Amino acid sequence: FLEYQKLPDPRDSKKSFPVLEIIQDNRVDVLWIVDDSGSMKPIQNNIIRNAETFMQEFTKIKYLNWKLGLISTDPTDDTFLGFEEPFDAQTTAPVEIFKMAVGSLGASGGNEKVFSNIDKHLSDFDGSNPDRAAFVRRKSHLAIIMVTDEKEQSRGAKYDPMAFINNLKGRLSPNKNLRFYGALSLDGVGNCRSGDSSQYPGSPYETVVNETGGFTIPACENFGTRLADIGKDIVSLLDSIKLLLMDRPVIETLKVFYRGEELPPGSREDGGYWYYDSFSNTINFYSLKFIEDLERDVLEVDFEIDDGWDRD
Repeated sequence: FLEYQKLPDPRDSKKSFPVLEIIQDNRVDVLWIVDDSGSMKPIQNNIIRNAETFMQEFTKIKYLNWKLGLISTDPTDDTFLGFEEPFDAQTTAPVEIFKMAVGSLGASGGNEKVFSNIDKHLSDFDGSNPDRAAFVRRKSHLAIIMVTDEKEQSRGAKYDPMAFINNLKGRLSPNKNLRFYGALSLDGVGNCRSGDSSQYPGSPYETVVNETGGFTIPACENFGTRLADIGKDIVSLLDSIKLLLMDRPVIETLKVFYRGEELPPGSREDGGYWYYDSFSNTINFYSLKFIEDLERDVLEVDFEIDDGWDRD
């Protein structure tokens, strides 16, 4: 005769996840390096006029953990914003503060050492001095925006474009991205013309931008909308918002709730809020714009645990 074994009862998983725990790694550090030589005042004014179109890409996304810094291309200058004191998502009136910082750059600098000055300031704030917090957070994406109308003047093998990229990537976790952007007034960028006929094609700027997946916009024009494009692209560096499950679910039983209402799964185009990735065992959200109280709200996840038994 056949002997049947009684299957164990299925086990359910019902857990609540604070939203803040889900989004804690959605970090991006943004460094502006702006030429402060005598010819740059019109371009600096262009940044000031269009600062809001750039900054709104960060401030409108309440779960984005951003911080921003501003330095010049002159190695004799100190930092202008975001190093001695943080300039980040907690800052009140960030647009006005950013405008004032750009306005304080002046146009009396005499050097366009973009790569070496980035390295200098990031190294000064590398965490080795307990009184100076590191600007770059290791578990953060890093975006660098270069604004100049002159060729790159850093010297030494350390500032060969690929060596420079690898040095910066070494400051980040392996799963985080480095991306360069240029707002440049150089020959070969839109209709711009450099004062000394500096060429963008074949330049170190072009190499770091292309190698890191960024892009360049012409700084000789009113670049308001294009500055917003840079802001949007920086935001896109963030991974989708992921919720890691500790147990494997029976997929068809998986449900997500917010404030008692079930959030539909599926594609964004079909009105879905999330999808399940079986490889990483994560619930991936397209956005958390629906969250009303970032600090106190929770997401509830309910599913039957996949214990390997085929109860069908």
